[in-house]
Amino acid sequence: MSRSLFKGKRLGKLVILKSLPSKTYGGTKRSRWLCQCKCGTVKPMFSLNLKTTRSCGCLIKEVLSKVLTKHGDCKGGKVTAEKYAWASMLQRCYNPRNKAYHRYGGRGIKVYHKWKSSYKTFLKYIGRRPSPSHSLDRVDNNKGYFPRNIRWATLKQQSRNMCTNKIITVDGVSKCLSEWAEEEGIDYRTINGRLRNGWTEKDAVKVTPRKRKRYAAITIDGVSKSISEWARIKGVSPSL
Repeated sequence: MSRSLFKGKRLGKLVILKSLPSKTYGGTKRSRWLCQCKCGTVKPMFSLNLKTTRSCGCLIKEVLSKVLTKHGDCKGGKVTAEKYAWASMLQRCYNPRNKAYHRYGGRGIKVYHKWKSSYKTFLKYIGRRPSPSHSLDRVDNNKGYFPRNIRWATLKQQSRNMCTNKIITVDGVSKCLSEWAEEEGIDYRTINGRLRNGWTEKDAVKVTPRKRKRYAAITIDGVSKSISEWARIKGVSPSL
C-alpha cells in the first residue's frame, strides 16, 4: 500500500474515504481505495490510478463543456458534432490524462496552431460533416491535424486508412489489403495468412480459396456425426 495515500487525503476533486481489499488486475495484485468525488460520486479506485486521476470522470466533462461553450456553435442547446470533434481532437493531442493521449499527443501528433486557438477557423476549413456516419480523420496517420491532412470520413474509409493496413500491388494497381479482400470476395484474414506463408501478392489476392470438402454424416440412434467423429468415439480407425 502506498504511504503517500491515506484516509482523508484530497486529490483534486477526490477525497479518500477508506482502504479496500486488494484486487488482482492485469495479473498483479493492486491496492484499492474507496473515494468520493466532489460531485457526490463514490467509487473504488486503484492506487496506481490515483497518481494521475483527479475526479470520478466528471472533470473532463467540465473541461470539455467550458471549451465548447467558449467557442459557440450549438443547436437547440446541444453542442454540434463538428464542435465536439474539434474539442475531442484537442483533448487527444494535449491532455495527458485523456485515454487516447498515448496514441496522439504521446507520439507527437499536434494540431495546426490556427485551429488550436480558433474553432471557427477549423470549421471554415473542413466544413460541416456530410452525414452522421462521418467523423474526423487524418489522411496520413503519422502526421498531425494540419491543412490537407484532415477530412470527414466514414468508418469504412478510416479502416482502410489505418497505419496497420498493408498496401498490396497487383498488375500495377495498388490498394490496401481490405480493399482487395472486398473486391475479390476473399476474407482479408485469408489474404494476410497467405502473405505470411510466402505467397506472392498477386496469388494471395487472385487465387480463389478451395471450398472445404464436406464429409457424409452417419446417423446412429438419431445422432448425426462424421465418420471420423464416430471412429474416434468408438475407438476404431476411420480407414477400415
